[in-house]
Amino acid sequence: NKSRWFHFNDTVINPFDENNIPESCFGGANKNGSSRSNSAYMLFYDRVSTKQREEKSDESENEKMSITTTEPQKSIRNVPYDLYEIILKDNEQFLREQNIFSPEYSDLIYSLLGSTFGNKQSSNESKLLGFKLATNFAFEILVHFEQDNIVNGLISTLKDQLLASQENLEWSIKELMKNNYIKKFLFNCSITKIRSQFASYLLCILELIS
Repeated sequence: NKSRWFHFNDTVINPFDENNIPESCFGGANKNGSSRSNSAYMLFYDRVSTKQREEKSDESENEKMSITTTEPQKSIRNVPYDLYEIILKDNEQFLREQNIFSPEYSDLIYSLLGSTFGNKQSSNESKLLGFKLATNFAFEILVHFEQDNIVNGLISTLKDQLLASQENLEWSIKELMKNNYIKKFLFNCSITKIRSQFASYLLCILELIS
């Protein structure tokens, strides 16, 4: 019978301590000066009568809009077209990210990497290409995953491949500098587990070049 707070993050819902609201909401900066990515948003509901709701339901059935539609349908033509284009692009981006961040996509990547690194007949060129794919996938996609085991597994694979090839090591150093990953993950990232995993990867590189 006690009131409780919950943290809603898309499909992940966890109990939340209300004492953490100042640190977990409102944006701003952390104590170390890095920017907070957490910021609250509000949903607005417009109350309508039962008759209006039924009329709107009939309209939506008659004028369904495809995600690929380039022209606004009659029911939303009162929305400014530039705003409509922004919404359309956001929806398309959401669908792309929904596929990229799906477990099925990560399973596909793991399958490709496993067949490349585990095959003794794979050429050095193929292995380097697989290492590049794994690195980009880890630092651009997997860092957004909630599942620790997936991130841990791929970082471990990357470190093994650093040990296996001088070419992989040289490419990794250039990639770190080009994409400014050190600043992005060690200084600007507010998620401890991601900073820790990146630090272990960076430490592996430093040990190899020392």
